[in-house]
Amino acid sequence: MKKTVLLILTLLFSLSLFCQIPSGYYNQAEGKTGYQLKTALHLTIKNHTDIGYDGLWTAFITTDKKPNGKVWDMYSDKGPGKTPPYEYSFGTNQCGSYSGENSCYNREHSFPKSWFNDARPMHNDLFHLYPTDGFVNGKRSNYPYGEVSNPTWTSMNGSKLGNCTFPGFSGTVFEPIDEYKGDFARTYFYMATRYEDKIAGFSMPDILNNTANQVYKDWCLKLLFKWHEQDPVSQKEIDRNNAVYTIQKNRNPFIDHPEYAAMIWQGYGTTPDPTPLTVTLLNEQFNSQLGSFSEYSVTGAQKWMNKAYNGENFAEMNGYVNKETIPNEDWLISPFIELSNSIKNVKLSFKTAHQFGNDITTKLRVIILENYVPNSDPNDADFIKTDITNKFVYSSGNYSWKESGEYSLDGYRGKTINIAFVYTTTAEARLWRFDDVKVMAQEIT
Repeated sequence: MKKTVLLILTLLFSLSLFCQIPSGYYNQAEGKTGYQLKTALHLTIKNHTDIGYDGLWTAFITTDKKPNGKVWDMYSDKGPGKTPPYEYSFGTNQCGSYSGENSCYNREHSFPKSWFNDARPMHNDLFHLYPTDGFVNGKRSNYPYGEVSNPTWTSMNGSKLGNCTFPGFSGTVFEPIDEYKGDFARTYFYMATRYEDKIAGFSMPDILNNTANQVYKDWCLKLLFKWHEQDPVSQKEIDRNNAVYTIQKNRNPFIDHPEYAAMIWQGYGTTPDPTPLTVTLLNEQFNSQLGSFSEYSVTGAQKWMNKAYNGENFAEMNGYVNKETIPNEDWLISPFIELSNSIKNVKLSFKTAHQFGNDITTKLRVIILENYVPNSDPNDADFIKTDITNKFVYSSGNYSWKESGEYSLDGYRGKTINIAFVYTTTAEARLWRFDDVKVMAQEIT
């Protein structure tokens, strides 16, 4: 038995290194919208492999592992760059019984099992099962997700239990922290799609409308879309989607294609504007020195510099010198970017690559600056700083470039901003590269 488990873990790890969306996986969805699209996706992702309830413990080791090897518990974690109140080790801290928070982790049905009467295959579907603190899981019980203004109980990471204050429902709900609200919203879109042939018979009158098409009541759909749009797909979700695919042989379409949600439940979300982005506000390729960007060193002698490899120029920062890690905080700041009200759909994108170190000790942050004064310390309290780092996809190492995806800057229309890439390291250095920094928009006609 031990040899079998070891073989499975080895296979899952190997597959996860190469997994991506299979070619043609979403062919059935092409050209479809509305509930026809949902049905096409249902036919694509149904009939997944059921690994059994006990198999979840082993699966979590590949699907829900933090970069530091600990359990990624969304009911205790606080998000990238923040220190959680506690962390669990796989196997060692597995429930068992618990007497309070920070006792052990167990298997949370984010879509409660009582809603579908513990039936399979829903009961063991990894896409809605997550490792979470046992005590917090118990507090959540089978209450729906919602938003809470005056909690009756709050977990150590800030998750809340109490009466719902989101319009349309006032019963007891559980509210996860903002960092993971989109994860749970896309989980619920998955459940509505994967179980289109069964979900009309599930029992939860507070959120389900007992249809196979809309599935959720209006208030619930509005809440899910709010979370879906405010907390876009993260690298954590992408990695988990790939890991689950190696195990169950199906995927969550709303992680691969977030736009599918608004295309299905029309009128609830914001459907992406297909008009091409034609207004170029920034396009930095770092072909000459650091181009239009300026550098400001807060700590350390190392600085951002222009480098070239295989005919491509890019910006590079490295705090590892002569086999020694040098503490650094170094900012590379864009020129002023005026986001007028005559444009819309403003998008920031870039690509990154790295080598050495890890995401915990060496960070590349992306900061939006307002009211910045050139050649001054960007940490000055007079400047408005918004850290948007957790919205981006970073490189997996070995100098391999990875596209960031797009981040909306529409909230800054009417303002003048700077975009800063901030390298920080204290314990273990990593080399970071970035290139192709673009801010594009559409002109309002």
